[in-house]
Amino acid sequence: MRLLDIDDKGNIKMDPVAYTFEPLKKVWDKNKDKKKSAKELAYVFLMVNKTNEMNFWHEDDPQIRSDEIIKFLFGEKSKWKPDEKVEQALNFYKEKTESFAERYFEDVVVGANRAREYFREVNWEERDRTGKHIFDINKLKQLISSSGEMLENIKKLQREIEKEEQESSSSRKAGKKKGMYEDDV
Repeated sequence: MRLLDIDDKGNIKMDPVAYTFEPLKKVWDKNKDKKKSAKELAYVFLMVNKTNEMNFWHEDDPQIRSDEIIKFLFGEKSKWKPDEKVEQALNFYKEKTESFAERYFEDVVVGANRAREYFREVNWEERDRTGKHIFDINKLKQLISSSGEMLENIKKLQREIEKEEQESSSSRKAGKKKGMYEDDV
């Protein structure tokens, strides 16, 4: 679901369909400054959408991701924080738009980040009392050799989610959702 749109004059407008959903409408309507409303809705979108161009999903910690997005949207020194209306919009948007594949993708990213942290934090020189390496170098080799495949699978999953989103949005023409057995013929 698209939240924002740009009119012919280059003005940011809330998407008419999104405006019909109360939690999103409340965020748009609460500010006289619609640029601020647009940034708050962009925050909602960037926090939830896993295939957006900005791709903040390298951070699986929601607070770190939130901080990065706030800096991006509102500036490095901004004190802006999501208020109750923005949080309600975020929860609503996540609940209504997130597919199983997106939830699975989020879990995969968490796992990949934990593997990355493992590589960074393990002391490969550490030995037990007998002088034997604590961490098995063969396991490290296996992890490294499978890393490329793991990254390619993550990218593939992300492309599948993008495809799913495009198919979903193109099936809604004029606010009408295509039936399960309808096609474009």
